[in-house]
Amino acid sequence: MHGEDPRASVARLMRRLHTITFACLLAACGGAATSTRAEPAGTGPTYPIRFDRPLAAGASWVEHVELRSSQRESTRIGAQNVADDRTSLAIDLDARFTAHEVDARGRPTRLAVTVQRFVVDAGQGPVTPAIPGELIVTRSGDGAITSAAGALDPQTIEWLGEVLTISEPHGTGDDPVFGTSEPQHVGATWGIDTALAASGLAAIGVVVRHDHLGGQTRLVERAQVRGVDCLVLRAELSARQLEMPGLPPGARVERADMRAAVETALPLDLERPSQRQRTELRMRIELSVPTEAGTATVRLDGEQLETRERIDG
Repeated sequence: MHGEDPRASVARLMRRLHTITFACLLAACGGAATSTRAEPAGTGPTYPIRFDRPLAAGASWVEHVELRSSQRESTRIGAQNVADDRTSLAIDLDARFTAHEVDARGRPTRLAVTVQRFVVDAGQGPVTPAIPGELIVTRSGDGAITSAAGALDPQTIEWLGEVLTISEPHGTGDDPVFGTSEPQHVGATWGIDTALAASGLAAIGVVVRHDHLGGQTRLVERAQVRGVDCLVLRAELSARQLEMPGLPPGARVERADMRAAVETALPLDLERPSQRQRTELRMRIELSVPTEAGTATVRLDGEQLETRERIDG
């Protein structure tokens, strides 16, 4: 086969989707369109919903991050199974983050990261990559990760990029796109604006028709997270028939589906940022790829789960 390895294309697509799951996939949840009006959910107190929580330059906090991902590729030519490969990645990170620079809306553009613990298992047992000094993470295109104390090897940069990428903001912020101007009861739900979802995904190179998207956001509960009174919101998005750029010549996408969910704990104090966020992403892609031995049917399944929790700040 010629052109990009399908696994690399899928891995890149998963990274794109994951890094913008909160800021972009949830950006599909609108409050202005009729289809996104919240449905009432009984009696009890109501709460204002605000996803945008601006940071001030100099803000500092400690965060624990866990990422677990797996991918399986199976290839069949005719009735013969010719490959069945599995890969996995587990990353555990504890680090202090400091917002050196923020934009006009309080979104970080330059972070300093002091790594306290960094353990990676790429399927061959855990390793602890050397991280020399303070890291600087910038937002520029796909972003950059550098160390003031010395060069980082490419593999370490790739692993760090799984959990430290700053995604590019799109549009005017999250709340004008998917927020709701009315306070909501626990249990309230609102649907997504599929046109805005498709536009947001297209901005990061993921092309899908708006009528191939669906999902909703729900105010799940009021709960304490590390002693902080929070609202827990869960947003779900499904997409089918994703376009897959960069595939080998002659390859045809038979199926390309994605399901994503983000559950975030937002403090009742509207000036405080999310205290905990859990992101789930699942993809299934089936391709027909011409080879010298005949047409190969390639099936790729990927899952990714990331949890981020503030320890302080």
